[in-house]
Amino acid sequence: MLNPCARAIALIALIACLITPALAQQRKGEDSGQLAVEAINKGNQAVDSPLNERVKFMAWDFTKLGYHISPSELLALRFENVTDQPVNLSINWRVERYDNLKVITQGELGLELDAKTLDAVPLTLPANLPDGCYRLHLVAEDTNAPGKQLRDVIVVDYRAPQPNRTLNARLATLLDCNDPEGFITLATGPLRTYVEAMRSMPPEASDNDVILLQAEIWRERYGTVESVVQRIRAGTPAIIFAKFPAELDDVAPVTIDRDNPWVYEPRSLESVDFWPTFDPENGPRHYATNVTAKPGSIVHARWEDGRPAIVSQQVGEGVVYYFSTAPGRTWEVNRGNGNMDEMLMRCVYDILGRSDAGTAIDRMARENLDNEQRERQQIARFIGDVPDHAQVGASERNFARFGWHLVSESGLNVHIGYNSEIQFAADLPSKRGATTPEAIMTVNVPGMEGRRAKFVEGSWISRTIDWADNRNVTRLRSTLSPASPFMLWETRERTLNLDFVTTRIAVMTRNGPRTLSPGESIDGRQLTANWIIAVNGDPEHRDSPRLIALTRRPTTLTLNDNQLSLAFNRRGGADALAIGTLFGVRHFAPGQTGRLINDLPEQWQDQADRSARLALAFPVDTDEMFWFEDEDLVIANRYTYRTLGNDWRLTPLKVAMMPPFAALNMHNGVPNSAEQPLIDLKTPTIWGPLLAAEGDRITYRLRLPARDHFGPIRVERDDPFYEHIDNRLIHPLKQEWTANGFINRPDRPSSNPMGDLNDYLPSAYVPMFEAWHSDLYKLWFCFPAVAGRPVYGPEARQVADDHHRKVYRDILNFYPHRSIIHHRREPITLLDYPINFIWPTNWNNGRRYYVDQDESWTVIAYCWEMYTRYYGDWTTTKSNWNMIQWHSQYNSIEHDWAGMAASNLEEYFNLGHDCINAQYPGHLAHSRLAAGVGDKHAERHALYLAGKTIQPTVARWFMKDYLESITEQGDPWRQWRWHATLSDTRVQGYDTAVDPDARRTLSHNSRHHDTSKGTSTEFMLMYKQFAFDRLDEYQRELRSYEPTVDNFELGTGNSMARVMVEWPREEILATALKTERKNSRSDAWRSLMAPHNLALIVSADNPLFIAEWAPAEYVSGSFDPDTLKVSLVMNNVEHEPCTLRLYTQRRPDGVAVNDAAISDWAYDENKGWLTIEIPGNQQSSVVIDLTEDKPAELHPYFPTTWQE
Repeated sequence: MLNPCARAIALIALIACLITPALAQQRKGEDSGQLAVEAINKGNQAVDSPLNERVKFMAWDFTKLGYHISPSELLALRFENVTDQPVNLSINWRVERYDNLKVITQGELGLELDAKTLDAVPLTLPANLPDGCYRLHLVAEDTNAPGKQLRDVIVVDYRAPQPNRTLNARLATLLDCNDPEGFITLATGPLRTYVEAMRSMPPEASDNDVILLQAEIWRERYGTVESVVQRIRAGTPAIIFAKFPAELDDVAPVTIDRDNPWVYEPRSLESVDFWPTFDPENGPRHYATNVTAKPGSIVHARWEDGRPAIVSQQVGEGVVYYFSTAPGRTWEVNRGNGNMDEMLMRCVYDILGRSDAGTAIDRMARENLDNEQRERQQIARFIGDVPDHAQVGASERNFARFGWHLVSESGLNVHIGYNSEIQFAADLPSKRGATTPEAIMTVNVPGMEGRRAKFVEGSWISRTIDWADNRNVTRLRSTLSPASPFMLWETRERTLNLDFVTTRIAVMTRNGPRTLSPGESIDGRQLTANWIIAVNGDPEHRDSPRLIALTRRPTTLTLNDNQLSLAFNRRGGADALAIGTLFGVRHFAPGQTGRLINDLPEQWQDQADRSARLALAFPVDTDEMFWFEDEDLVIANRYTYRTLGNDWRLTPLKVAMMPPFAALNMHNGVPNSAEQPLIDLKTPTIWGPLLAAEGDRITYRLRLPARDHFGPIRVERDDPFYEHIDNRLIHPLKQEWTANGFINRPDRPSSNPMGDLNDYLPSAYVPMFEAWHSDLYKLWFCFPAVAGRPVYGPEARQVADDHHRKVYRDILNFYPHRSIIHHRREPITLLDYPINFIWPTNWNNGRRYYVDQDESWTVIAYCWEMYTRYYGDWTTTKSNWNMIQWHSQYNSIEHDWAGMAASNLEEYFNLGHDCINAQYPGHLAHSRLAAGVGDKHAERHALYLAGKTIQPTVARWFMKDYLESITEQGDPWRQWRWHATLSDTRVQGYDTAVDPDARRTLSHNSRHHDTSKGTSTEFMLMYKQFAFDRLDEYQRELRSYEPTVDNFELGTGNSMARVMVEWPREEILATALKTERKNSRSDAWRSLMAPHNLALIVSADNPLFIAEWAPAEYVSGSFDPDTLKVSLVMNNVEHEPCTLRLYTQRRPDGVAVNDAAISDWAYDENKGWLTIEIPGNQQSSVVIDLTEDKPAELHPYFPTTWQE
């Protein structure tokens, strides 16, 4: 029988396949034209190579070297002979920079492979190789069969530490997890640039070495116990953590209680001898390991109850330190130190005798904060007119849609392909990766053979690439920006050919518009405007006219068959030109543009005049700041432009764009607004209209919806649903849980071609705490199961508590290093971020790319907040705050200006299905966690991301009407009624509300409602406020499919949506009850998506819920509708009192805490909010007497028609 996680991953895989059909086909050949290297997608095999059928390239040994290569590691390339005959290989290799293809080093190797063997050949990298990312290319040839070659490429992330005698260290990270070096990137924080991390013992010892070890079971990768102990005895210091292997009992300075290893009472540290300025009051408490110090050991730090926290003892010439916590902890609140485990790093430097390291760390923290403040002040001055509390947004330290690929990236209406072709979004087929001749234009200069892309510069909103020929001579330069409807091209060539499908062009002369047919030319001196309009008048084609904006007057302009040729006689050649479309992605009727161009309409002329001036101010960067006013998120942008001189003496038109999603929502009733007057540029995009403020600055407002969390209170009445809620929880949680990935499934042989996930794979088949990896995304099924806790019966609550404390508290406090799947460094910007979800993946061009990363963090964040909120375990959250911040980095680093969210794919930008559904509630949860921790900066930033991600999420509902407004009758784009996925390159949609499998959509609506872990109440509340009518229409269409599905089941996300759009209560409950009678005893993990949603559905006729109670634990809650009494059980483990915030439409008559009436409660009769204070350090019972009087306005969680 498959366990719940096994079923989870199988279904998640199906979701991902639906999101991204033909994954990355468009990007697959990025380097093939430049480097003569085929993109490798199946088993890393070169196309049509007989040698490759016999020999497989297996990269390096990831188990020993990990994902990063460092100077102390020996890089050896592995090859596997899969035949019964020996093979003698001659291998030519070269290493070149990732960004500009400059060859750094190259050489030749030889390797004799016996039959059926895997062997490696060492490759020596230059001793002074700079830190950065490189591509390693190889061509292997069988010397016994000349001409039969194996070609391959792999990306090498080379981590070379910066020289610093105080801060340099070499860490042997013997951690039982998939990516020990990645975890050290978290633990070292800003010190990572000075530290060399290895996942095994270095071949030779050095004075900079420290061994770090956390593992319950000794792993073969570490070497033998004897070899490691011998290294320690010879003088290499070691730090071991928490529950260590029994093989180290003799050298450890403590004795561990292995029968009762964990101490679950949180404790604070007292003073630390190697950190004299440590302030226990400025940091969290911690869970720890139950140990006693050995006689003769040195206790460096104790817990407040006197137990040892950090202990050391001499072992031969070396020393062994012991930490009774796991590594990666937060010890003091200091944003200047990033994610650093400051206790660990101060200990490392103290062991190494770096007496000035503590001062250096303090100085670095101050400098980081000073630099952050200086940057904020500079941006604030540049933007101007922002309040003092405004924060810098996502415009800094961000690669957005431009990560990983030099080219093959998307703009708004024009994109660039891997061999420099321009792709027009208006004409791209809906299938990802597909093109047609009508969608393509190429920019050519005479004699240019080959296209080699070289990175020049980039920002949050642009990327500039030089295009060199096969002689490495740069001939063209392109700049792409999603903040412009054009693509900018620059060249000094005197002849420029634009190859594309066109039937006629129009230019402006002194005598008015003139059209040219193929074979006709015009003297450039006749051009009185800098624009050229080109149409495809094919009577079968729905055209989007092209617009070319020139900066220099050509001597002649000639239209050939599907080619526009421009000749220039000036020294600077063509200089610059912009290419786009005249009316964005608007589709004309078939053949319509061919008729209109003959008598060019004034509207076309005016549009061309304005657009051509717009192209002369090409946006290449923007700074963004944000703040909050009332219920609005306020965003200010100021843009930086490439302003282009021109022979027509035109003044460039600078405008500041509003992201299209925000504009589309504003047109559909969402209360967004701008402080400046907005111009409709009449250039619609695939994501919405293009509105802009004149000038270089825009300030716009995004309305935030009501975002109260729905803390359920059980309604005590004869209701069968609560038994079903209990059963929904009990049966799945009685199964054995593992982080099952199925990444090595036989039907996906390419998913693990290099063995780079071999450390992860066993987690699917061994008990949770014996696995190398504790995959939070897979183990935390599901957040409605956590949030349903207060309404469970005693048995269900005990099952829930045992399970959730194991997968949340125990993993995060005792095995946090195992939650790291893979740490990444984007190769062009060198920005770091973690991977939170491992499957499915795509191996492409020497690199593994991961899927659904936006969803994985935001789902983890929402789960994390539900656990913290309902269990009151703020100790776990505060002591792991640096890890929370580290896990969240992907969604900040890939946050896109136009998309207003992070991509669900590393490899290219995409907003899809359950992934985008997760972003708003996940960021909201992160913001609330930050508020509880006291990190105001993170609280505001996460809420800013939440407010922005609302825009694409809601805009999906309005795409149907929008596309109808920019197309003509019968247009293919009009066939789609629903748009759950938003591609960055083309328009996609669905003609029905259901998947091909209607049963699946009814039971699990991942298109518009659900994440892979359920539907949050805040998410549905947002839909109710911003897309009520479309949500209602969608659910009505879904209902029409119910009679067509035998024995159908309606998912609780759909039922909750129907509550929000105020369908009759009897209908919703009757349909829900039919589903529950089938499902409530199911052991499927999806059952865990139901409890919290059902709790809202069955109680929505009683306008009552609890919204805030931090930092207390919410144990249980009930409401008796006969006596109008509310009974709550809260447990506040903190010393200080805490405040409960409840919504009740009924007026309270009295409140008692612990059987004593209190008077210091407050009730807002307008809004319905009741606040009550409960004492600290105890469990409290709270009883509230309500009246029949209902003075308060009804909270939007509750249907008006359901109330008495």
